[in-house]
Amino acid sequence: LREVSLKRAASSGKPARPKDTGPGRATRDLVMERDGYSCVWCGRQLLTGPRSLQHRQARGVGGRPAGDANRPSNLLLLCGSATTPGGCHAWAETRAEEARVAGLWVPSWQDPAEVPVLHAQYGPVLLDDAVGVTLLGRAA
Repeated sequence: LREVSLKRAASSGKPARPKDTGPGRATRDLVMERDGYSCVWCGRQLLTGPRSLQHRQARGVGGRPAGDANRPSNLLLLCGSATTPGGCHAWAETRAEEARVAGLWVPSWQDPAEVPVLHAQYGPVLLDDAVGVTLLGRAA
């Protein structure tokens, strides 16, 4: 009987839910806390409203170990979403040169942990996988 029910659901015409390839809840919460619940680029407070995590290096980059794309050093909190115009996340996804220089996206050959981010709250920083930041160009 269960087999029949699953077959009916599969043939119901409803689209299958896409596989979630994003970071787990604990990583999301830690990154949001690290970034002060604010957009890394524009500094807007994001306790509520549209916000999302930007993968500095795309999840589809080949040759990376499984789960590597969801390391905290590869994630930033930005306003908006990757697909909704008007937010910093959508702008970062255009792969604009200014966004690369600011560290919002990272080419496939670079390690995100070694590429500085121009962070609205902290200034230039390196992000680590222990959800910390190393201030650059300032006395710590």
